[in-house]
Amino acid sequence: MFILRRITSEGNESNQIIGDSYNEIHSTYNEAEFKKTEDLLLFPAREEIYAYIAYKEGSEIMPLYRKSNYYMMTENGVTFKNLSLKK
Repeated sequence: MFILRRITSEGNESNQIIGDSYNEIHSTYNEAEFKKTEDLLLFPAREEIYAYIAYKEGSEIMPLYRKSNYYMMTENGVTFKNLSLKK
């Protein structure tokens, strides 16, 4: 099971249960899929989004914002992947 941990620029932390699988849709690595996903969604501050995480077989999509740091965690709290924007 995966959990997405977000730490905002203000230091607030939140955790979202993602489930058994997810798909990272990144503006740099998969530009066509990113634009396709962006066109379907109406998230605020779209210019601040650099990637999306699709989970629950694509029925849920969460934006990743430039000013926050993101970590995909395993159910026991170990970092599986750092999803933060590389600067």
